[in-house]
Amino acid sequence: MDKSIIQHGEFIAADKAATETTSDIECRQHIRLSLRINADEDIMFACDGITVSLVDKSGWIENPIGIANIKDIGLGGLGIITSTNLKLNQKTCISINNELVPITVMRIKKVNGKLNFIGAKWDIEDEQKTISVLNKIYKLSKS
Repeated sequence: MDKSIIQHGEFIAADKAATETTSDIECRQHIRLSLRINADEDIMFACDGITVSLVDKSGWIENPIGIANIKDIGLGGLGIITSTNLKLNQKTCISINNELVPITVMRIKKVNGKLNFIGAKWDIEDEQKTISVLNKIYKLSKS
């Protein structure tokens, strides 16, 4: 008779199926500067930061989709709180002094029933332009 085709250890038992795990490991390549007055305060109650408009831009059409509050910034991106429903990898813009700055949503964390903390990266190719945007946001946070 032929040898068995099935070898021991090839199957995963149904009761031991792999489960998806989420990691809280920090994946940022750049340090973030907090715009919060008290970074230890629960983010759900934090009223500090800079409020900006969220805008979808398609060609020359600008469509406001909501507002967000910037909580931290860095060369790589920013952290915002918003009640606007955004999706992972969604490209949108924030409006700073009537200038649209493109971002891509990289991380979404539910804060409560209505608010989401969004981690986004800048979609700006020129680092000097990114630095200019960071300076504008920082100056707004101090005024």
